[in-house]
Amino acid sequence: MTHVVLIVDDSEFVRQALAAALDGAGIAVISAKNGREALEVLDGDSVVSAMILDTDMPILDGAEVLRRLRERRRKPPFIIAVGRPDTDRLRECQRLGADETRTKPLDVESLCSLLRAALRERSSAP
Repeated sequence: MTHVVLIVDDSEFVRQALAAALDGAGIAVISAKNGREALEVLDGDSVVSAMILDTDMPILDGAEVLRRLRERRRKPPFIIAVGRPDTDRLRECQRLGADETRTKPLDVESLCSLLRAALRERSSAP
């Protein structure tokens, strides 16, 4: 099974850097520049296995994306909310369904390891 990670961040630099790192780790990637685009990807015929979701975006922030996914009863199997060390925002995302939280700047090696382990675990689950 091929896993696809959706990177959602309003910074093109962050999207490209994460995509390059994940691609280099053998993880397929698609990206969205805001929450609205992310929901469109998820509503489409996408096979997103995990999502790296920025908490602070101008068009639908991470918490609002999670709220809408919860309303639709849809969510990728694994969500990592990423943001500034603002514990309230990250805590809100976790309350809304984020599996993990990380602060920026990201440790890409650690992020890749976390994703690989989570995707491997999801693959072996019944």
